[in-house]
Amino acid sequence: MSAATQINTDEDIGSVSHWLKELKTGDSLAVEAIWHRYYQRVVELASRKMKVNPDRAVDGEDIAQLAMHRFCTNATLGCYPNLDDREQLWDLLVVFTLNRIRKHLRACNRLKRSGLHTQVFEFSQLEVLKDLQTPEAPTIMADMVNAWLERLDQEDPSGQLKQIAIWSMDGISGSDIARILKKRKSFVLHQIRLIRLLWEECET
Repeated sequence: MSAATQINTDEDIGSVSHWLKELKTGDSLAVEAIWHRYYQRVVELASRKMKVNPDRAVDGEDIAQLAMHRFCTNATLGCYPNLDDREQLWDLLVVFTLNRIRKHLRACNRLKRSGLHTQVFEFSQLEVLKDLQTPEAPTIMADMVNAWLERLDQEDPSGQLKQIAIWSMDGISGSDIARILKKRKSFVLHQIRLIRLLWEECET
């Protein structure tokens, strides 16, 4: 590797780390930068994984938009406090994309059995920015979830316990969470059991 290539690589790594830092503060420019850098890669990933697709009305771009929208929204809300490098970012985007594909395929199977037709919901980069600039009115459920997450922050100020809980609520498996965090699956499952116990305490 030449010196110039090494410098460019280092700058690339630094820029992604910087964007992730700014993304956690809700910076719309960071959303644009992450979207621009990773959107096409996510589209290509989704398209490869959807070679068998019962509903051609939904394609790789639809899945990528949904996955990117969900990630960017969650990240700007501070859901991933320990996300700080591009490897973790890509792992997380892969998991979000595969989960969206699984949901799509499950929905196709249900619709096929019921004889109904699906409706495609698209999220563009512009809609992501719009969502972030227009805070939704608080709801009872949102207040409840916030209370549960605050309880996890009290238990673990590092934020890792809360991050595991959010990923679990997003439908990410214990195995995938372990891979993202580079931890043993048994450790993650233990943390999930702890989360359940703490949340049960909140309900009593």
